[in-house]
Amino acid sequence: MNLIFLTMATLGEVDSHGIYRDLMREFRDEGHEVYIVFPRERRTGERTHLYKTGGVHVLAVRTLNLQKTNVIEKGVGQVLVETQFKQAIKKHLANIKVDLILYSTPPITFPKVIEYLKSTNPSAKTYLLLKDIFPQNAVDLGLISTTGLKGMLYKFFRKKEKKLYALSDHIGCMSPANVKYLLAHNPEIASDRVEVAPNSLELIVESLESKDPKEEIMHKYGLPLDKPVFIYGGNLGKPQGIPFLIQCLDANANRGMSFCCGRGWY
Repeated sequence: MNLIFLTMATLGEVDSHGIYRDLMREFRDEGHEVYIVFPRERRTGERTHLYKTGGVHVLAVRTLNLQKTNVIEKGVGQVLVETQFKQAIKKHLANIKVDLILYSTPPITFPKVIEYLKSTNPSAKTYLLLKDIFPQNAVDLGLISTTGLKGMLYKFFRKKEKKLYALSDHIGCMSPANVKYLLAHNPEIASDRVEVAPNSLELIVESLESKDPKEEIMHKYGLPLDKPVFIYGGNLGKPQGIPFLIQCLDANANRGMSFCCGRGWY
């Protein structure tokens, strides 16, 4: 099977770990041909090119700077990236027969790319890995609204969102609650097209020499053996309510508890 994966994540190398790299390696190890299409920002100075690494085909598409740049360039870059992906695929992957088109949110701006791939590969299946429900999450965070001037932006993205769902043969959500929410707010989607597809990670079990692996791990990170330890391994940003997390840390600062958030212990 030939699989093409559209992503905004930087996946230049597939041998390091991450939710998408681990998934791509699994497909590769099962004997499938994997093609990854991702943006290569202009700050790198590199042009659009196709190469192979770790047994996976990678198409790096030159785009504007999409991260850590001014609002104007980021906005224009997000608008142009769909056309840039489509043109790059036409040029470098036109002769590839695609069996599975896989893509994730964010973003929701890939409909034209998917439509093109489906037009040239009518028998291909499309699968959306729904990580973020946008634009509703932006509304919940107060970044945009459903009315007024910002409401126009909401309607634009909502239309894109609906189009993406319509193009997807299958939609994988992060949890049963996400499935329920998606179907409740998009009744046109048949329930048999939606399922739970959580993050895919390759488990790495380290060799522990002691008879008590828990004790060895606690000593390794300087943690007390007689206190509870709380570990948070997800993203830390505005959606996670960082002020509330800080309040929790402050409230428990003198209780002898240890918290691991992201890269550090507190």
